[in-house]
Amino acid sequence: MKRWLYLVFILMTGCFAGHARQVVDVHSHNILPDYRAVLARHHAELEEGFPLPAWDADSHLSFEYSADRDSVASADTAMLVRISEIEIYPQYRDAYLEAALEVGATSVREEPGVIAIFPMIQQRDSCQVRILEIYSSPEAYRHHIGTAHFQTYKQGTLHMVKTLDLVDMIPMNPAAMPEIFRKMQRVK
Repeated sequence: MKRWLYLVFILMTGCFAGHARQVVDVHSHNILPDYRAVLARHHAELEEGFPLPAWDADSHLSFEYSADRDSVASADTAMLVRISEIEIYPQYRDAYLEAALEVGATSVREEPGVIAIFPMIQQRDSCQVRILEIYSSPEAYRHHIGTAHFQTYKQGTLHMVKTLDLVDMIPMNPAAMPEIFRKMQRVK
């Protein structure tokens, strides 16, 4: 009895401490098949008063991934973050890079909703371009693609692009972004 009271006290303390800090605990209890077999041999599978859940690696990983993704996504759903994966035909490489740098600089300078457009070239293949794009909202992105400078870039580079894949991303720590940009200012 004393052991159960101690356990209840510990659990309640942890519960109240979590609420005081407003911590959300997302986890799962994995009851592996071998352990379930041991419990069954000892007629203890209903010890807690309900059947133990079945467990397998795929469903566990799916649960963990969806819980992590949902908690991260809810942190900042307004922002749109994307990585554009672009392969350029070699003969147009320099012209494309010039156009990408120009549209990026103009967009950041003239559009309040464009937080960053950061073009990069892969070291191992200079025809592989990646552009990190950060917009304050989906509306800011829609405004961006409707601007004259973006349309000029898009229409002027269509023949230069071999492949294009727009990969939407979920920021894992959007609250850190202002500090990253402040740090960049201090480094200059």
